[in-house]
Amino acid sequence: MKKGAVFLIIILACISFASAGLEPLAITGHVYDKVTSKSVNMPNVWITCGGSTSKAFIKSSPGSQDLDENAFNWFQCSGSDRLITIRAEHPDDATCFGQVDVAVNSGMNINQDVYICCYPIKASNLNPSGDVHVIGPTKMEFKWIAGSKGSGGNRGEAEYSNWEVWNGPSGKIEKAVSPITREINSPPTWSVTTINGVYGDSSKQCSYTSYSVTGQQNKKCPVPFDLTGFYQEGYVYTSWNSYDIDDEGDACYDIWRGKSMKQGQGLNNAQWDIEMQFPTGNTDKTQIIPAELVTYWEVKSCNEPGDCSEPSIMITPSCNSISSDCPEVKQQGSKGLFNKNDCLKEEGENIEILKSLSNFPWGLGLLIAVSLGLLYLFWKYIKRKEERERKNPAGHGGRCNIKNPSKNEK
Repeated sequence: MKKGAVFLIIILACISFASAGLEPLAITGHVYDKVTSKSVNMPNVWITCGGSTSKAFIKSSPGSQDLDENAFNWFQCSGSDRLITIRAEHPDDATCFGQVDVAVNSGMNINQDVYICCYPIKASNLNPSGDVHVIGPTKMEFKWIAGSKGSGGNRGEAEYSNWEVWNGPSGKIEKAVSPITREINSPPTWSVTTINGVYGDSSKQCSYTSYSVTGQQNKKCPVPFDLTGFYQEGYVYTSWNSYDIDDEGDACYDIWRGKSMKQGQGLNNAQWDIEMQFPTGNTDKTQIIPAELVTYWEVKSCNEPGDCSEPSIMITPSCNSISSDCPEVKQQGSKGLFNKNDCLKEEGENIEILKSLSNFPWGLGLLIAVSLGLLYLFWKYIKRKEERERKNPAGHGGRCNIKNPSKNEK
């Protein structure tokens, strides 16, 4: 295409924009390598303005032979949006790129150079990553697969160097090599930045950073077991067993709490009568509580981060205050399971004390029942005797003895 044709295109574009009430904007510039400062010949350049993106003219474009080897231009940028984005790429490798945002006034022609950099391949497989177990001072090894110059950085440019920076607990390490060991007190956040360019000159560098954000991983302590409770002289005596350490070796301590309730009281949103903490290694795993009609108590084990097991639960009735035959309750579990003979009922989270069948004086009831039975039998005996006497009056009872007439009576 001749220069006259290109000029005609520009004129037509200007007429078009003018007819729309918009002023055309001319954009020109050159492309260089950020690290080496060398010209990047025949670059690929895109201009974004007014909400659309177009490829700019370069020396190889028709009618643009007068441009420098690393130059570009564009004449059709117009519209109310005057934030212009110019992106340039190396013609042989899209990993070598650069981008510039320019804010311009209406009708203002600009000349903007773009510097590209050949970006590295970033580090990968950072470990630790995700949740980790950290309780107190802990030595941790940080490992990763190192990044590299990448295809762009290996294009034969001697000025391109490649190194990595580790940033984590206790600070930053330049030219870091995996692995690195540090002492930590909490789950770490750390990163590895892979850099291409000139070491010590941030204006001639480009980089990618890989991040690792960890959280606390912690297993709960085992659930307490072997719960036992009994009533004696106004108190409920409780005991249990538990482990001093969890599966990860963390110390476990116990939290005991209980509430003794009267007839009609409930356990919903209860205020505990007693709440005690038993330290790690404590061998006296017992607790007493003043007893009402029935006592609800539970034990759970917790470690240093505050993660606790599910509670083991037990219900201990004050048997002697109900009746001598009140059964001992030994159920345990996180939800509390109760027999029909217990003095409780469970509805969701609410536990309500009911009147116990054991309140009935079963011994007296049995005596009355036996007595009534004997009276009934005696009454039946009297009735039967009276019936016999009615049917057989006195002197006529028994067998009727009829004599045969004698010969003298004939």
